[in-house]
Amino acid sequence: MRSGARSNSRPARAAALLVCVSVCALHCAAQSFEDVTHASGIRFVTTDGASGRHLLPEFLGRGVALIDYDQDGDLDIYFPNGRNLLDTDAIDHPNALYRNDGEWQFTDVTEPAGVGHTGYGLGCAVGDIDNDGWPDLYVTNLGANVLYRNLGDGAFEDVTHEAGAAAPGFSTSCGFADIDNDGWLDLYIARYAEYDVASDTPCVRDSIGVYCHPHVYRGAADAVLRNRGDGRFEDVSASSGVASLLPSHGLGVVIGDVDDDGDVDIYVANDLDPNFLLLNEGDGTFVENAMLAGVAMSAVGKEEAGMGVAMADYDNDGDLDIAVTNFQSETYTLYRNDGDAIFTDITAVSRVGEATYAPLGWGVGLHDFDNDGWRDLFFANGHTQDHIQTFEPEVTYAQRNLLLMNAGDGTFVNGTDEAGPPFAERHPSRGAAFGDLDGDGDVDVVLTSRNGAPQLLRNAASSGRAWTRLVLRGVASNPSAIGARVEVSAGGRRHYGHVTGGGSFLSQSDLALHLGLGEAAGVDSVTVTWPSGLAETFRDLPVRRPIAVTEGQGASVVAGE
Repeated sequence: MRSGARSNSRPARAAALLVCVSVCALHCAAQSFEDVTHASGIRFVTTDGASGRHLLPEFLGRGVALIDYDQDGDLDIYFPNGRNLLDTDAIDHPNALYRNDGEWQFTDVTEPAGVGHTGYGLGCAVGDIDNDGWPDLYVTNLGANVLYRNLGDGAFEDVTHEAGAAAPGFSTSCGFADIDNDGWLDLYIARYAEYDVASDTPCVRDSIGVYCHPHVYRGAADAVLRNRGDGRFEDVSASSGVASLLPSHGLGVVIGDVDDDGDVDIYVANDLDPNFLLLNEGDGTFVENAMLAGVAMSAVGKEEAGMGVAMADYDNDGDLDIAVTNFQSETYTLYRNDGDAIFTDITAVSRVGEATYAPLGWGVGLHDFDNDGWRDLFFANGHTQDHIQTFEPEVTYAQRNLLLMNAGDGTFVNGTDEAGPPFAERHPSRGAAFGDLDGDGDVDVVLTSRNGAPQLLRNAASSGRAWTRLVLRGVASNPSAIGARVEVSAGGRRHYGHVTGGGSFLSQSDLALHLGLGEAAGVDSVTVTWPSGLAETFRDLPVRRPIAVTEGQGASVVAGE
C-alpha cells in the first residue's frame, strides 16, 4: 500500500471550491451533438433473440467497447450481440468489430479479426493481458465468456480455453485491473442471477407478459480471475473474499483507487440489492465496506435498482466520486468522496435528483464534454418493460438520454434540451462508451439500443477551450495503466484524472485520459502516480495535443496527431 495518502478534510475542500468555483453563466454554455451513425458505414443492429416470451436476459440489451485494436491512434468499436435462446438453428447474429478509418468512416473487420462470436453476448472490457502492447478483449455472455488475445496483425485469437477464462454463468459487466499490483491485469466479472432458459419463470401483469422482478431469481456470486502471467487465469473468487458475499444481481462494475492507498478497489451496482464497495487489502483479498462508506443504498437507506456506474473526480478535489443509474422514480445517485473512502449522497443538493427522477438509466459517463475543466454527466435511458405504457401511460419504453453540465459549484444544470437533435429523440438505450473518436479534442459518445442500431454521437460544439489527452503505458505497472492517477496543473488550476477499469453499463470507454483545461495556454506540469508507486512529473507540455507517457521513459507528443 502507498503511504502518505492525501488528506481530504472539509476545510481543504471548502478552500478548493472557493478557489475553483465557477459561475454557470461562464461554464454551462449549450453543448451540441449530432448523430453521424448513418454516414459512418456502421450497419450493426443488436438483438436480444426476439423470443416474445420475455426471457429474463433479454431486457438488459448489449454494451459496446472502444478499442484501438490496430494501434493506429484512433478508436475502433466493438459490439457484442445476442441470439435466439430457444431455437439453436436460428440465424446467427455475431458480435462485430468496426475499424475507424478516420473522418467518421468505419469498416466492418469482424471476419478478418476473428471476433464474431455468436453466443449471447452482453458486456465487454479492454486491457493488455499479456503485456505485449496490444489491447485484448473480454466478452461476457449468458453461458461461457470469451477472451480474445490481440495478435498485433489485425487479428485476434480466441484463447478462452487455454487461459481458463470462460467463467460460465449469467455474466454482465466486467472490468480489467491489476488487483494485486504484480504488473498483470486481472478480471472482475459481475453476475446477475442463477438462471437457465429451460427453467425460465413466466411473469405477467394484467394478463400481459412482462420481464420478471429480479428477485424472482436468486442472485449469483461474482467472479475474480487472477492473471498468473503465463497465459492463464485462475479463479480466486473464494480466496479474495468475493465468493462469500451475499449473491446479488450485479449489473455495473467500475474499478479504481477510492481510498488512495495505492491499490484498486471495486464498486458493483446491484439491482435491488445493496451495492458493493470492495476495498482492496493489498494482499489479494477484499473487504466489503459499502454500508459503512455510504454507497450501499440511497441517502434514505433504500436499496435501489443499480444499473450502470461511473467513477471519476467530478469536483476536482483529487479523489474518485461515484455516479449510479437506477430505476424510474428512484433518481440516479451521485456519491461525493469525502476522503478515506467515506462518501456522501449529494443527489439532491447537486440537482442530479430533479433531472433523473422520471427516466430509467443504464450507461453513464462522467466526462468533460465542453472542456471547461469540470466533468459533466451523461445518462443513457430506456425502460425495461416494452409494454410499460399499457400499464403506466405517462411512462415510455423509449426515452430521451440526458446531459447534465457541471456548473463547477457542486451542482449540475440540465443541458439536454440544448444538446442537439439526438437528445430530442427517444430510444431504448442501454450501453454507453466515451472517447474522442475523431481526434478533434472533445469527447464523443457511442450508444447501443435494445433491438436496434447503435448511435454515434459526435461532439459538435467547438468551445475553443484547451484540453489534453494522456495516453499512459505502464512498464513496472500493468501496461494499460489501470489504477494510475494523474494531476495536471494548467492555467492556475489543478485537474485530476484516474484510469479506471470497467464503468458505464456492459461497456468499455477509452482508457486514455481526456481532461478539459478551460482557458489554459499550456500545461505547466503533469504528475503521474503509477500503480507501481512511481511518481513522475513532466513540465511545459503543449495543450490540444495527445501526449504519450510511458512509465519511467518520459512523455512526448503523439506523432501524427
